[in-house]
Amino acid sequence: MEDFDACVADSEAALTEMLDSLHDAPADFFIAVAQCDGEIVAFTYGVFKETNVQSGWVVVLPGCRGAGIASRLHSTMVENLSDLDVTEVRQVAATDLGEAFLCRQQYEYIGGRDFRLTI
Repeated sequence: MEDFDACVADSEAALTEMLDSLHDAPADFFIAVAQCDGEIVAFTYGVFKETNVQSGWVVVLPGCRGAGIASRLHSTMVENLSDLDVTEVRQVAATDLGEAFLCRQQYEYIGGRDFRLTI
């Protein structure tokens, strides 16, 4: 994954362009991907509800885990969402690994498997 930073930069540019188009459109859905060597290795998605996002999972291919892809993809998502005046992201941790990830990303536990991040 020597070209990971270049892949993240490409993904950030594509995400920024897509979010800019969503900002002017009535759409209420977003998806962000991370690529490496032209292959999608991770993604996240979410549904807008006014100024908060009910986010889907951050999914990384098993062979690509542990390289910081999920953290970088998540950071990119949060930065771009804050530019759209989104103030809250909610996540559901489907697994214990997901729960640990959300805690590392500074999400607040709000009960069950639900977490919230105020941005």
